[in-house]
Amino acid sequence: MTIQELRCLTEVAKESSITKASKRLNITQSFVSKQISMLEKELNVQLFHRNTHMVTPSDECKSVLPYAEKILELFEQMENVNNECKKSLDQKLLTISSIPVLNHYDIVSSIIDFEKKHPDISFQLSEGAVSDVLTSVEHQDADIGIVRTDNLKDNVYDIFPFLSDRFVVLMNESHPLSSCRSIDVGMLKNDKFLLMNDQYYIAYYKKILSNIDASVNVTYTRARLSTIKTFIKNNLYVTIIPSRMAFFPKFQGLKAVPIEDCKPIHLVMITKKGIEMPYICREFIDWILNRYKDFSALDSHLQL
Repeated sequence: MTIQELRCLTEVAKESSITKASKRLNITQSFVSKQISMLEKELNVQLFHRNTHMVTPSDECKSVLPYAEKILELFEQMENVNNECKKSLDQKLLTISSIPVLNHYDIVSSIIDFEKKHPDISFQLSEGAVSDVLTSVEHQDADIGIVRTDNLKDNVYDIFPFLSDRFVVLMNESHPLSSCRSIDVGMLKNDKFLLMNDQYYIAYYKKILSNIDASVNVTYTRARLSTIKTFIKNNLYVTIIPSRMAFFPKFQGLKAVPIEDCKPIHLVMITKKGIEMPYICREFIDWILNRYKDFSALDSHLQL
């Protein structure tokens, strides 16, 4: 005896029709008929009298029906309790998808401190490209996404900015322009640029380099940031990078100089717009907003 058989039994008895019962259950008539036949075989009774136009519950069916309805009622209550348990467990898991900046902005330390304050909460963290983060939040595979943006309005995501940063030129300390307090990238038209090959950053690079009249010598790379810094330390290239990434990991012999007239970029948390936010999600967002309320971008004139 199965829950499906009991559902078919109660619906056919209610509708006096296999056709109507199948529509209510959103299954085929043949499947409903098969479930009734299996139940009749198991109970060794005839549950319905059938004719061309309708089916009528037998006396045996009328005797069985109250028990079937009680079982279905208890089963529904059990499912509700189970769903509440699952919901409770889900609320104790916070899933965060981020671009690879968690160490650069000391976000890992903030997560660890939050976890200490909420020992019943566990984190699931992932780092990837901006497109991966947006997809994870859109499909609700992640509760919170962390990305950089220069746009704080969006129709798809709720945006919670928690710090600002700016692009700098990272160069060897012996570079002729390393002593400048700020720099016009046009002054670097004869330099070779080694830039991160990421579609997100490339969009910024194009804006920043658009003012250079001469063709720019640019090499894009998927090498790690530490590798790029090693090339710069050997005075082979310069690069354009957010200031915090210029300082982490720390390399001796490098200098970061702010770019003139370059708009700030914001590090933000995003959630999918229009969904009910789990309480732990709200707690974490408030924690980060409070944690970084006094944060300002590092003074990029300082020697690294």
